[in-house]
Amino acid sequence: MAGRPKSAGTSGYRLSEESIVRSARRIIQQVGVAGLSMRVLSDDLGVALGATYHHVPNRQLLLRLVAHDIYRDLELPERDHGDWSDHICLSIIRFVELLDQHPGMTTEIAHDLDGMTPQALAAFVRERLDSAGFSEKDAGTVLATVFFFVIGVTLSGPLADTTGMSRAMRDLYFEPGLRLVLRGAADLT
Repeated sequence: MAGRPKSAGTSGYRLSEESIVRSARRIIQQVGVAGLSMRVLSDDLGVALGATYHHVPNRQLLLRLVAHDIYRDLELPERDHGDWSDHICLSIIRFVELLDQHPGMTTEIAHDLDGMTPQALAAFVRERLDSAGFSEKDAGTVLATVFFFVIGVTLSGPLADTTGMSRAMRDLYFEPGLRLVLRGAADLT
């Protein structure tokens, strides 16, 4: 695979959790989560399978680590442009665009919410809802509704695709649908 790191036998290279996550993320970008196995990962790293398991003991933990690495790339919008719903909409769109670069990760996140919840995004959305005057209960309802909308559309809705959502589909359906959900939520304040 392109961009292969130096093997463990090459001087200057040290296998680490970080190098494993970086390699796994690259594999997912190229062939999707379905194409990632601990063996494929070890081959990509040029190390024995046992060496990979020494640092990351199972695939589920690996996918959690990859998810959290992906979340570090999420750029949350500045609060000085637009209102609370603009901020939430833009942050969700950026999140979906980021996941689209990693085929199959949306499914993994939906199946492992405890381990893969994007905490910074959830906190950002909740803060924006709080600042807009939503009660704690209503903010929780809006957060859950937005989450279910995103998961529903990206996993099983008309925009679901193993390679992600096209820009045209996002512009035509996803963003207007998300804005509709947020407009409805505004009635709660």
